[in-house]
Amino acid sequence: MQIFNRRHQFWDYFVGTSSEFSLETRVFHSLCLIGWVALLYNVPLNFYVGLPIIAWLSLFMLICLGFFYYRSRVKKQFISSIITLGILGNLFFIAVFYFNSGIDGPTSVLFALFFYLTMAMVPQKNNWLWLLINLSVVGGLHLYQYNYPQSIPKSYTTDFDRFTDVSSAYMVVVVLIYFTLAFIRKNYDQEKNSVSENTIAIERKNMELEILNTEKDKLFSIIAHDLRSPLASVQSYLELLSRESLDAEDKKSLEERLLLLTRNTNNMMSNLLSWSRSQMEGVKIDIVSLNLSESLLSIISLEKVIALEKGIELEHDIDEEINVVADLNMLQLVIRNLVNNAIKFSRSGSAIFIQASVEDNFCKVAVIDNGAGIPEDQQKDVFSFTAKSTFGTKNEKGVGLGLLLCKEFTELQGGEIGFSSTHNLGSTFYITIPLLLKSVQVEKVQMYQ
Repeated sequence: MQIFNRRHQFWDYFVGTSSEFSLETRVFHSLCLIGWVALLYNVPLNFYVGLPIIAWLSLFMLICLGFFYYRSRVKKQFISSIITLGILGNLFFIAVFYFNSGIDGPTSVLFALFFYLTMAMVPQKNNWLWLLINLSVVGGLHLYQYNYPQSIPKSYTTDFDRFTDVSSAYMVVVVLIYFTLAFIRKNYDQEKNSVSENTIAIERKNMELEILNTEKDKLFSIIAHDLRSPLASVQSYLELLSRESLDAEDKKSLEERLLLLTRNTNNMMSNLLSWSRSQMEGVKIDIVSLNLSESLLSIISLEKVIALEKGIELEHDIDEEINVVADLNMLQLVIRNLVNNAIKFSRSGSAIFIQASVEDNFCKVAVIDNGAGIPEDQQKDVFSFTAKSTFGTKNEKGVGLGLLLCKEFTELQGGEIGFSSTHNLGSTFYITIPLLLKSVQVEKVQMYQ
């Protein structure tokens, strides 16, 4: 295998790669090399069979092939090289036809070979021109010999010389056709596979663009409806407070609804901005060692106040000895969203429990509620952009981005997210975060995704 790879690299070095040259140019280079070897064999053979003039002509063509190869491979002058070689090749075979017994020699077969090789090298739009040249030259030579048979000298001194020359020419023709076809077929298959791979890549890109377009449409829908609607309600409540004379109880009720709307809208905006920034700018991740209890204390304290306003008890059990490796802001955003969701879909008088446990080299943080739960037919889309935004038990509105953000940010920290839920009985959402092992010292790591 190693020998094959070296031979392949050696051949590519002399012929050129697809990134450097077109297929026609690489075919031309390969034919120059193969033709050079064939002529190198043909020169002594013609001396051997008593055709010194043909031998000298072959030596001249051998030198010309090397020159044309150099011009195309090194100087990148393919078009001029192929045109000059085409003209010179026809002149060469005309001379060979005359000095090598005309129709009785192998020159007609060599003319056919030369035409075949020319078709493999020249641009397709010029094929008709070279066909016309070949038919005219060969047809003209045959007619000339037919009308003036004595003008073409008989160059073979014995039948054995003719047998050797014609048989040798046939073998050269067949070998050249074999190598040319093999080279063209190999490169054709490679380029076809490359086209197929490019087509697959384009289709994959189109699918990604289609998904992005769907996400864009949903984002605009969110901005147009889900954000405008609560802001319009806030405006209506404020106008009502400023214009109407309300008693204390009505005023307090209105203020509570206004506070709830403002808080929900703020949470929606926070998730929307976080998701938009992650999609457009990439996410900066600061992985550091954190004490889990200290990191979540402020979040839990704030969420307890929000839960109590809805008549929900929020409890937690987090060992103060648990240390994790995570991004502080991401971890807080994920837990805040999970607890917010639990509050949103829990009823007054119920309880939410935050629990942390150690499993292998990970810490599992679970948010458990006995609220509305998730219908089974909606569970498959919970962490996707196709998830439907639903109203909470007090008509709290979301934008369907919270759990998508939780999934993305948890996985960016090297963790996983999952859930179990039963409709009308409650849900448990959990994340896993890598533990800080005592034997490992973690320095701050920054990266962008």
